[in-house]
Amino acid sequence: MTQQRKRFCEFGPFRLDRQKRLLLQGPETLPLPPKAFDVLLFLIENRNRVIEKSEFMKAVWPDSFVEEGNLSQNIFLLRKTLGDRQDGQRYILTVPGVGYRFVPEVAEQEEQSPLPVAVRPFNAVQGPALPRRRSPTLRIALYAAALLLTLAIGFAIYPLHKTVPQTPREAQLTTNAAEASLIAAAISPDGNYLAFADEHGLYVRQTASGETHPLPLPNATRIYRLSWFPDGSKVLATGISPENPVPSVWSISLLGGNFRKLHEDVEEAVPSPDGSKILFTTRLESEIWVMGSNGEEPGKILSGAAQEAFGSLAWFPEGKRILFLRFPLVGPNVVESLQLDGAQPAIVVSAKDLIGSVFLRDGRLLYGVGGESGNDKEVGLWEVQVDLKSGRAAGATHSVKQWENTRISDFGITSDGKRLVLLKGNPQGDVYVGNLEQNGKALTAPRRLTLDDLDDQPSDWTPDSKSVLFFSNRNGTYDIFRQSIDETTAQALVENKRNKIRPRMSPDGNWVLYYDPPGINSWNERVRIARVPLAGGPTETVMEEQGLYAFRCTRPPANRCIAGVLHPKELIVYALDPIKGRGPELVRIPVNADVEAPNLDLSPDGKSIAFISLNMFAGKIRVISLLDGSQRDIDVEGWNSLNHISWATDGKGWYVSSELALASTLLYVDLSGNPTILLREPGLFTEIWGIPSPDGKHLAFLRYNSGNNAWALEGF
Repeated sequence: MTQQRKRFCEFGPFRLDRQKRLLLQGPETLPLPPKAFDVLLFLIENRNRVIEKSEFMKAVWPDSFVEEGNLSQNIFLLRKTLGDRQDGQRYILTVPGVGYRFVPEVAEQEEQSPLPVAVRPFNAVQGPALPRRRSPTLRIALYAAALLLTLAIGFAIYPLHKTVPQTPREAQLTTNAAEASLIAAAISPDGNYLAFADEHGLYVRQTASGETHPLPLPNATRIYRLSWFPDGSKVLATGISPENPVPSVWSISLLGGNFRKLHEDVEEAVPSPDGSKILFTTRLESEIWVMGSNGEEPGKILSGAAQEAFGSLAWFPEGKRILFLRFPLVGPNVVESLQLDGAQPAIVVSAKDLIGSVFLRDGRLLYGVGGESGNDKEVGLWEVQVDLKSGRAAGATHSVKQWENTRISDFGITSDGKRLVLLKGNPQGDVYVGNLEQNGKALTAPRRLTLDDLDDQPSDWTPDSKSVLFFSNRNGTYDIFRQSIDETTAQALVENKRNKIRPRMSPDGNWVLYYDPPGINSWNERVRIARVPLAGGPTETVMEEQGLYAFRCTRPPANRCIAGVLHPKELIVYALDPIKGRGPELVRIPVNADVEAPNLDLSPDGKSIAFISLNMFAGKIRVISLLDGSQRDIDVEGWNSLNHISWATDGKGWYVSSELALASTLLYVDLSGNPTILLREPGLFTEIWGIPSPDGKHLAFLRYNSGNNAWALEGF
């Protein structure tokens, strides 16, 4: 006889109501899609064992065929909703290669349990009887004595508490799964609506009720910046469409759903306080412009130096002065202010890892600063008062809020300055694979290959073009893996307690070469290249040297490897034998090791190097011959901040990343410097790179999943 299930299931701070299909945390109802609720319920009802993925699929999707990615997405969503337990462990445990298990103890009850005494309302009755009434005279005397005592205590402890800052309150506004991470978000001036965008579209949500509606967009348009007009009737959205890879800005009416393009070549756009003008940056983020609210009469305000970028645009309350964040190529990031006519520039605040800011009408500036504390990455929200006349800082900075292992972005504020909304997430690198068409100039059918929720970064392919080599910290330290493009699980090639990164195949296809320990942070560190058989086996040293910076290998028939060793003023490139180690010197490339971050790749025929450098030359690829040392520079038309480069399999072009302050782009560049956009990703200097398969049919590429959701901060 089947045991009858009870209505309520309680675990940790949560209560699940089977009858109403609700998940509760205290008095709050947590929003869950129907399938996510089914997955959670199935986990709870089978909590004493590991549930295989195939069993999940049959139970939750009994009458339809769906991929395992649907299960993974719902597991991600549940983990985001539940968070971690008090002991730091997850509620849902992944058993690699098998399935999932629900970890916590569950108590089932037919009736809803009462609130614990510790969380009862303050006016809840605690005893069966009421106290006797006292006379009015006695009550007045008691009140007077109590008042005097309270004042005495207050004056005594006031010096101890007068400088204690108020702790801001946080509330999560969206609960998107990692695969549907938010790209952009903006709070309406009155705080009643949240506009947000993910890969699937653009939405507006009522903050009080959570009611959400999609906003109209042209097919496959991707939005990555949002702001509101001051009257709350329209949203400014910047993004790209399949028909035009150049970013544009649209005005979207919330009343009639009207969608109208205002201007092309716009990266970020912010309306003025009266709604009559729009401040914006251009595609390469190197210029600040202003135009009318309908896109009319655009005029340039400011141009940056070579490879500088601008972001976090804001207006002063009277609309005659602007504020912005400058990202210089070298040196700290700076928040500056400037009059619309370019006069009276002023520096407000600067910091090495200043990542974003928002300006309040009362002159307060809130800004984020990243950093590290021990082994943890942390980010802080800071505040400084700005003089509204001079545009300069008018007081000392102070900390508002700190987070660990989190990234924040897309700051927005309500018009009353009481509610800050930002995106908060924990970015992770994922390996994606897509098809290359049109002789490598088009990327189609991109899909995620690595399905774990830790960091994975691609580095090479196996000789048969059937598997990707990548490195991942899924086991704690970075290890080396291979994964077939037709499989969902990876095979570990090298696992130990040392970090290992950037695996690459030897020309004969027998060895996997990799850094152990990983690459360098300064030119004078000692680094090792190790090798392991592709079929698995013991690790052996290939080369170990101070300043070992890069190595690359070709495919047959060229059969060549190189290694670059970085010195204070030059990068020396040597021949590299996967068995014997370092060979003769091939070429010397001038660099400044203190500020350079050069990147290079070896051509498929092994005769030349493609070399790029953020600092030495903007928007250029330098091709250096390994036969005679000659070189030529190729201008990449309309692009700069080039950071990663890989030769196309046929040697007729390159896959190059352009990594800017607000967005990064993966390009195909032919030998004449003509660029074609393959992929564009929003994010603060987000790394992106692509590696073509040996047969030229596929591209493995790095794509960061931010895991962003919108959060509100109050009481700061």
